[in-house]
Amino acid sequence: MKHVERLKQSLVLPVIFGLLLSFFVVPSLTQARSTQVSGTGFSTVDVNAACHEQTSSRFMRTTRKDRHVPCDCKPFNVHQFKGNHVRYFVQGIRSTKGADEKIDLNRDEARMLWRAFNPKVSEDARLKLQEEILAKGDRLADYVDVLTEGQMWQGFKFSSEGDVLEALAIAKKEESYPLPHYFVTGGIAYGKNHTEGELDIVVFERATCKVIEVGEAKLGKGTNDARKQLARFRNFVN
Repeated sequence: MKHVERLKQSLVLPVIFGLLLSFFVVPSLTQARSTQVSGTGFSTVDVNAACHEQTSSRFMRTTRKDRHVPCDCKPFNVHQFKGNHVRYFVQGIRSTKGADEKIDLNRDEARMLWRAFNPKVSEDARLKLQEEILAKGDRLADYVDVLTEGQMWQGFKFSSEGDVLEALAIAKKEESYPLPHYFVTGGIAYGKNHTEGELDIVVFERATCKVIEVGEAKLGKGTNDARKQLARFRNFVN
């Protein structure tokens, strides 16, 4: 039951953290903490509390409170995404045919992880399921840790099953693009008169606040819809 106690403590950390932020600000990006877990890393950085809030520009808005994002890079705008250097990719799981990158996860495991963090499930049921997952082995146990960090630091609420893949994909991408030279985020909605889509995984260069990669996460078996969504966004910014 030690895991259960640890998980219960993790649920109150965001509340305590928020109270502390009202008194203290840690502006330096060099004060970063990186947690490496069996092939999946999750870099965390504490920036000015004022930019934790969701922000918006003329054509873009954030849908989560992400503490990874530096204040001077927000609000996001289309100019940050322009350029032929930007790589577009589809992120999938084992069964996603044609995905450019894959997380070592099957659909049943993704669904189980989602239930373990779904806010509509009671806290006791979530903790019990998390404990069961932790007992299954290192890989899924590591994913529980990553999702807990995603909940704390990147504002994931796990209201949909796709949030599980997005959080894991962001953490994995941070291994290739670590702080303080880069930051990885997601949940960026875009549109002119209405929301036309949402970007799941976005890699930024820290020094310029320019985008390097944009990814669409898909739990399904195909990638056609994901590639259409990426093409729609490329047309939107260009």
